Amino acid sequence: MAQTMAHHSCKLNEMQASKLENFCELSGWERYAVQYARYAYRGATVSVIAYQKGTLVVQGKGTEEFVKYTLEPEILGGCWLGYDEVHH
Repeated sequence: MAQTMAHHSCKLNEMQASKLENFCELSGWERYAVQYARYAYRGATVSVIAYQKGTLVVQGKGTEEFVKYTLEPEILGGCWLGYDEVHH
């Protein structure tokens, strides 16, 4: 059985945080409260929490797919997950 990524964290700048928040709103994700968070949203297979200090935490069974196909290309503007050898 293949192991999947259960969580991911990274830093967001102000523009990236706003872009992700807009994505979550437009996708109809459920917003919920988390202490010290700028915002938190729950989608069908993943939850995202953007903390006030700029840290983003992505959790859930859809984490790897969300990071590869949405977060990195659409929000962060690059691809890093699975490209460790290329970047190092």
